[in-house]
Amino acid sequence: MRSPPFQPIEEERAAHAQRMQKPFSTGETVCGPGSTMANTKNVRRELPRIVAEYGVKTLNNAGCGDQHWIDVPALGCDYSAFDLHFGTRLDITAETMPPCDLILCRDVLIHMRQYLILAALERFAQSAPLLLATSYDGFSHDHLMQYQHAYRIHLGEEPFSLPLIERIEESHPGKFLGLWNLGSGSV
Repeated sequence: MRSPPFQPIEEERAAHAQRMQKPFSTGETVCGPGSTMANTKNVRRELPRIVAEYGVKTLNNAGCGDQHWIDVPALGCDYSAFDLHFGTRLDITAETMPPCDLILCRDVLIHMRQYLILAALERFAQSAPLLLATSYDGFSHDHLMQYQHAYRIHLGEEPFSLPLIERIEESHPGKFLGLWNLGSGSV
């Protein structure tokens, strides 16, 4: 698979900032329809279970957005929020987060080009053994398909090839939040 042409991170940031200025029609959150209470029902139910089942003591939320849907006290662990626009500012493609047990990266990587996803995954592996991130079934090996301003990526397929531990089905067909082994610790 050919990588898309290199685009400096500054251009990616500017494009993201421009998207964030456009109002979403949900009326519930500035982060768009994927972050409404209705569309996060399964994630809100399953996230505390995953935290408990895998002994997560520290969770870093990469791309936390406005945190509209997440119930931090219900998680029962130390929680840190990172984003380009909200929480603690951090560029997940160029900066390493503090060490943690689990990185939550919901509806973030799917908005990035392949080379930036690979850079983010490299940084994530330096911080945590587990990643909970959005993927889609039906990934195309020929090219990344654009779908409503998002690429339909599958982190278990080439070029990412992360081992899938379990999945949380999301409200959109084929979309899921996968628990992935980043290889920096035992599961």
